[in-house]
Amino acid sequence: MLTKLDIDNYRHFSKCSIPFGSVQLICGRNGTGKTAIVELLARLRYFLLGYNEAFSNPCSVNDLCSAADLPRWKRGRNKKHMTAIGFAFTTLASDVFEYAVEIEHSCDNTQTSVSSERLTYNGSTIYEKDFEPATRAENGAAIAFPLELKFSGLRDARRNSEEIQTFFSDVVVKLIPLSLNPRGFSGNHSEKSMILSLSGSNFSAWYD
Repeated sequence: MLTKLDIDNYRHFSKCSIPFGSVQLICGRNGTGKTAIVELLARLRYFLLGYNEAFSNPCSVNDLCSAADLPRWKRGRNKKHMTAIGFAFTTLASDVFEYAVEIEHSCDNTQTSVSSERLTYNGSTIYEKDFEPATRAENGAAIAFPLELKFSGLRDARRNSEEIQTFFSDVVVKLIPLSLNPRGFSGNHSEKSMILSLSGSNFSAWYD
């Protein structure tokens, strides 16, 4: 069960911590961020899995949070910005996983990279990595970040850790955010889908 979501410098949210119970009602006016919460959980899941629902392209940090997802008042300034996202999840066995990622946006908002990642299991850190700060060419022009700064390091780390494997099987795979659109549902499909889409439109292909 998802028990907490932490968001800082993402869309409408700044230093925000949202507690969750077994049943959670989120209400508010249009444009206040209700849908953004569900979309962020879906993005976070795709980022950790390393691919999206279509399996078409690897899911990078830019798909999780690009410069366009910064609060409007922080876009376009000649200054680096950090976005922090984290969540806590309690499994059916009462084990508690907490995950956090920090994302760095370059001064010109053209580059996004993973700054740090951390995963704890029942209060003990089982994965932690701080990536080297982004560097720039001598003339001030932006340079491409190394590939490892674009993706979650947990994808490779799980091969050698039973706890991280449990995190993926009991948390990431079972965390299924939905923003249902019944009008888009289809009962016909040509092949099975491994991931249920955010709108639920591929439910029959996923459930089959």
